Amino acid sequence: PDMVQTNASVTVRHNESSLTLRWLHAGLLHDLEKRPEWDGFVLLNPGVGHPFLRKGWEPTLALLKHLGKPIVLTAHSYVDQERDTTKVLSDVFGRVNICYKMNAFASRIAYKDPLEQKAGHVLVSPNKYVATLLGP
Repeated sequence: PDMVQTNASVTVRHNESSLTLRWLHAGLLHDLEKRPEWDGFVLLNPGVGHPFLRKGWEPTLALLKHLGKPIVLTAHSYVDQERDTTKVLSDVFGRVNICYKMNAFASRIAYKDPLEQKAGHVLVSPNKYVATLLGP
């Protein structure tokens, strides 16, 4: 959840549609004094349900729920997406049927989860699963 607005952005245009991506870093979204009017949010492998990361995500998830904008989420592994869904997202957003799917654009790199102690040798791949939460 660390981010601060920077001037880095890219806009892609096609016919009458456009998509602008802005890069953020080094700060907390829920602490920004001036919140830009974004159309949605992308959380790449956030680990919102991981025992070591969960607490830090609580204020940001509460803000995202309040804003009611679409959210695209990715997860490193089946364990990761299940944990994010059952431990946090269903509690915060009140949705138990968050449908992650295999991400066709996921990294092909796989490695042992350095933070996973209980499950043993859980292999993770960046952005392996993807899900979308739509606003209210």
